[in-house]
Amino acid sequence: MDIEKIKFLTALTLVVCFLLLPLGSLGLSFFYELGSKLKKKVLLDKLAQQIARQGLIFGLGVGISLAILSFWPGFGVKVNMDFLSSPLWTQGLIFLGASLLLTISYFALWKSLKNIKVLHLLLGIGAIVFYKLFLFNFFRVSYNLLLVSNTNYPPLNSIFYPVVGQLFILSFLFSTSMAFIFLILRRKIDDFGRDYYRYALHVLSKSGILVLVLSIIPCLVVFYLLQERFVFAPLIQPGAVIILAMLFHFFVFYWLLKQNQPLRYKGLISLLPLGSMVLLFFRLVSYFELFKMAGH
Repeated sequence: MDIEKIKFLTALTLVVCFLLLPLGSLGLSFFYELGSKLKKKVLLDKLAQQIARQGLIFGLGVGISLAILSFWPGFGVKVNMDFLSSPLWTQGLIFLGASLLLTISYFALWKSLKNIKVLHLLLGIGAIVFYKLFLFNFFRVSYNLLLVSNTNYPPLNSIFYPVVGQLFILSFLFSTSMAFIFLILRRKIDDFGRDYYRYALHVLSKSGILVLVLSIIPCLVVFYLLQERFVFAPLIQPGAVIILAMLFHFFVFYWLLKQNQPLRYKGLISLLPLGSMVLLFFRLVSYFELFKMAGH
C-alpha cells in the first residue's frame, strides 16, 4: 500500500467515523431510554440523556463543519464538484437539517416530556431516521464517484447494502467507545455518584460486546452475495487486523464489565477510540477489495 493510498484512507476513516458518531450516539440513547421505560430504571434514563448530549454535540459538529466547508474558498474544486452538485447530496443536506432539528428537540425536551415518553421516543426515532437518510445519500454519492458508477441506486444484489448496514452497526461501536471518554470528561459536571458510573460503564461494555457480534452478520451476507467471486487472498492482511481490533475491543469491554470500579482503568479506556479507528481503517480497506471482487 503506497503512501498516497494510506493518506487517502486515513482521511476517509476520520470523515466516516465523524459522520457515524451522531447516528450511533442517537441510537444508543434511544435504546437506553426505551429500556429505562420498560424496566423502570432511573440510572439507565440518566445514561440515555448523557449519550443524547454526545449525539447532539457530534451532530452539531457535522452540521457546522459542512456549513463552513461549503463556503470555504476552493473547497468544491478540492473535493469534487460532481459530488457537491449531486441532487442526492442536496437532498442529504435537507435530511441532515431535519435530523438536527429533531435531535435538538429530543435533548432539550428530555425533562419536559418525561411523562410523555412515547412522544419523546418518537422525536428520537425521527432524528435517527433522518440522519440515516443523510448518511445513506452520502454513501450513495461516494459510491457513484469513487467506483465510477452511473446509477443512483445500486442493484438490490449489490454488496453496497450490507457494507452500509455494517457501517451503521459499527456506528454504535464507535459511539460506545467515545461514550466512555465522554462520561469521564463530564464526571465533575454530571456527578451522579460512584454507583451510577459503575452501572453506566457496565451497560456500555455490554452494548459494545453485542455490537461486535452483530457486526459479523453483514460479512456473511457479503460472502453469500459474492459466492464464487469471493477471493480470500486480498482480505488476509486487513482481515487479520480487523480480527485483532475486534478482540481488543472485546477484551476491554469484558474486563471493564468484570470490574467493580471500572473508572480506575482510564488508560485502558482511552485506547478504545484509537482501536475503533484502526478497525474502521482496515474495514474500509476490505470494502475496496470486496467491491473489486464484485466488479464495481
